[in-house]
Amino acid sequence: MRTDRTCRWGKGIVAVLAVAAAVLVAPVSVAAAAVPPGTVRVVAATATHETAAARRVVSAGAAKSSTTCGVPALAGGNTACVSVGARAGVEESSVRTRSRSSTWCDSLAAGQWWLNRTEACLHGLALTYSVRDAGGNSIATATFAIDEEVKLDPTLLSWNEDLTLTMTGGTGILAGLTVSVVADCNGPCEVENGHGSGPVSTGTVIEVGADVFAELGSDTKGAIRTDYTFSFYQPGVVPVAPGKTDGAPGVRCDIEVGTYGGCVNTLFTPTLALSLSDPAVGQAAAGYWWAQNKLADHWGTTAAPLHRQGSDAIAATNRATICNSTFVPNHTWNPPTDSCDEFPFARSLESGAQWGPGQLCAEVRVYKSGSSWYISPLNSPTGAERCMRAHIANASNAAAGSRLGIFTVNQRLLHGDGYKLSIVA
Repeated sequence: MRTDRTCRWGKGIVAVLAVAAAVLVAPVSVAAAAVPPGTVRVVAATATHETAAARRVVSAGAAKSSTTCGVPALAGGNTACVSVGARAGVEESSVRTRSRSSTWCDSLAAGQWWLNRTEACLHGLALTYSVRDAGGNSIATATFAIDEEVKLDPTLLSWNEDLTLTMTGGTGILAGLTVSVVADCNGPCEVENGHGSGPVSTGTVIEVGADVFAELGSDTKGAIRTDYTFSFYQPGVVPVAPGKTDGAPGVRCDIEVGTYGGCVNTLFTPTLALSLSDPAVGQAAAGYWWAQNKLADHWGTTAAPLHRQGSDAIAATNRATICNSTFVPNHTWNPPTDSCDEFPFARSLESGAQWGPGQLCAEVRVYKSGSSWYISPLNSPTGAERCMRAHIANASNAAAGSRLGIFTVNQRLLHGDGYKLSIVA
């Protein structure tokens, strides 16, 4: 590959690839006798497209639970406790009908973070305020629902978080109860406008829109996580220590790639899809498809993601090692210029250069007959090779490299970051 490139596959993208194992497939326009043994036709499934209602997301695990209580009350006094934890599923539906808040992850499991590279969502987190008298008897309970959405921007060092606290029910003596919600952040960051407060009763919604700013200083990257405190006040009740929840996990901001700084969620592994029907990159994509399916490592799949090589110098060395003088271009195959396209990419930690020179890689010719791509092995590969180098038109090679470069910036891939490769029809 001439510059950067990658490919994408993740939740929501169907990438079931079938290979005609050990079957000789003859191109329509090529006589069967002329087809080298081992030639296969490239077959890939069509991709499904992401919509706002069906995001590709992963779970970041259950939100943290906690309970805090006020100092034990003096004789005749009352003490409050605050508990935070996932709501029971049976309560979730009734809570949602009483709450004005709604999130894009409402259809997903409650009480845990759901996220992709630039979004995070939590719903179904319960907060309970309870009051006991000096004898330990419960005299009041108020229940609340916490929902939160986070929208990151890969071109900005700031983002917005929207949190809603909805009082869903109450029993006992709750007169004068007020709640204050305050946002803060951990890491190189500042928060503005992250507060809301007021008296509450069943149905009350307190909304907090926090603006978070990364303050990297002399650093080029930093991990940031917000948190929210919930303070309760009620006349005649010993004040309770605030309840607390954490914001979305995995947020990282950097100024290392692209023209502008930006922020993404590193817990989500991005995927770049290359299409076999794309005139610009189809030939290169067909070569990667063969390597993913025929070589033992299956680089770029969910089980074996690729990882970004951030060093320009190492990437150049990788490329020179794989596409060395033992690769002999055949310009009649790819006029006007045949080129060496390596996989795994030189810009990946998995580059075949770590295993030795390019002549140890499987070498293939990629060509099109009719509407299909075909792969013909040139050096009798066994499938045990750790890399591939393919004869690809220089234009397709360069275009695929450009796609990886754009993908790297858009997804803010830093050195060591994982990504996946999907070849679609």
